[in-house]
Amino acid sequence: MFSFLEKYKKGVFYLIVVLAFFAIYFFLINYAFGASIDELKTEINARNPEVDKLKKEMDELDQIIKETQNNANTLKNELSKISNTILQLDKKVKITEAEIKSATLNIQRLQIEINNKENNITLNKDSIGEMIKIVNEQGTQTPVEIFMSKESFSDGWSLVDSFEEVQKEVINKIKDLESIKQSLIKNKDDLNSQKKDLEKLKKELTDQKNIANQNKNSKNTLLTQTKNQESNYKIL
Repeated sequence: MFSFLEKYKKGVFYLIVVLAFFAIYFFLINYAFGASIDELKTEINARNPEVDKLKKEMDELDQIIKETQNNANTLKNELSKISNTILQLDKKVKITEAEIKSATLNIQRLQIEINNKENNITLNKDSIGEMIKIVNEQGTQTPVEIFMSKESFSDGWSLVDSFEEVQKEVINKIKDLESIKQSLIKNKDDLNSQKKDLEKLKKELTDQKNIANQNKNSKNTLLTQTKNQESNYKIL
């Protein structure tokens, strides 16, 4: 019986070592991934004031364009309207470019989180496997037998408690593993959604640049035809 108890104690000690190893490994990996994620979040947030500023300027230009439309139909007003429209489109292009960059950074962030969680799942499986192995090895006797094998009442309860703690730790690790898996599924869904948004933004950017070029061509054509003379514009 003594050899069993010694073996049991060694098993518990080995479990503590295993848990400590995985805890340190978890910390180091999560710290490394967390630092990269924080950097990406900081870069994403840094773009928000720039986008807000551009949107405010777009709204101001939109108001100017509306006012210009109500003015007399003159060459000056027409050129002013086209110029402001071009400026507005240029700002829209910059906004879309910033949104594309943010979407790209978000995709990178999600990919890092996915890789981190996949690593955590592997590590959790390994730690669970080690704990189950220890439980199986020490589980050849019941808690009552372990308790009765000790002369000291407190020593008996101590061993029984440690055995139960091992089993609880296995259950907690399994719950953690399931939680990480569910979070991983959500990350992958978010990643697919971000990729679709990115493709949509890229298409919008191409359309915006085409419209901006059309407006610039319209302005150049108007200047060529009128030679920047109001009288020629009236005739046209």
